[in-house]
Amino acid sequence: MMTILEGATRWGSGEPTTVQDAAVTCSNCGETVFAQTVGDVTCDACDAAFYATDHRSETCSAVECADCGEVISFIQEHRCTIGEWDAYHCHHCTKNIAIDTDNGPQPPEKLLQTDWVLTGQLPDDPGTDVTYGVWMTRPRTAREEFATKVLNAEAKANDSSFHAYVPGETNAHLCFNGEYCIGYITWNYDSDQPELGQLYILPEFRGQGIGSAFVEAWLDDIANSDARFNVNNPNANMFRLLRSIGAIEVTEEGMEFHRCDITGHWFDVPDEWKNQSPSTD
Repeated sequence: MMTILEGATRWGSGEPTTVQDAAVTCSNCGETVFAQTVGDVTCDACDAAFYATDHRSETCSAVECADCGEVISFIQEHRCTIGEWDAYHCHHCTKNIAIDTDNGPQPPEKLLQTDWVLTGQLPDDPGTDVTYGVWMTRPRTAREEFATKVLNAEAKANDSSFHAYVPGETNAHLCFNGEYCIGYITWNYDSDQPELGQLYILPEFRGQGIGSAFVEAWLDDIANSDARFNVNNPNANMFRLLRSIGAIEVTEEGMEFHRCDITGHWFDVPDEWKNQSPSTD
């Protein structure tokens, strides 16, 4: 099976390997610290800060960036922070290619596996059914919240309309199948109506009715299936989905809104709908 993040322009992946890289010895605990810096270094083992000058060459775990071919070693200078986890980025093409976990550096795809996101065990009640073999839940743990960050990074890399969402600062629902966390919905309340902010499903799982079923299940979970809801700044794909669930209808006179209202100031109406634009009155 192709990687579930195939085509992402931010996340990369690659084959694990090793490389010779610069290392120093921690003056506090004696452990090897991989760092090219001459100067202040923090030990990964004991968190002690010390001044490094005696660099030597040691075998270091690394990964080959699948996008540019560079071999990236897991050293301090290649680190960044995503949520509460350390990540490693390719210094050549700037993609994040691995995330540090208790089991060592892992590719971002690993961090979307259902077993990892749900802390290795499925709960007795995993959540609300979306459609056959797919369910949803609200993020309750650091790993679940981190899954929204991984998905949002993928979404933003492929569609600029997703830049407005900052994970952790609004409500969310996560969508799972037996193997992966495959999508999310963000939402808030606008006045007395729930407001759908963003919907993202990984490309590999589209075209199966999951997105429309996810929206219906989300609405039923926070209100009821017949409730009217708002949709903030929908893109073209969201307009198509709203039409597929009967929330809007496209006629010769324009768009008729049966179950939802459009909010915000940015709209991306599908080209095939021609000159139909929603009213925000």
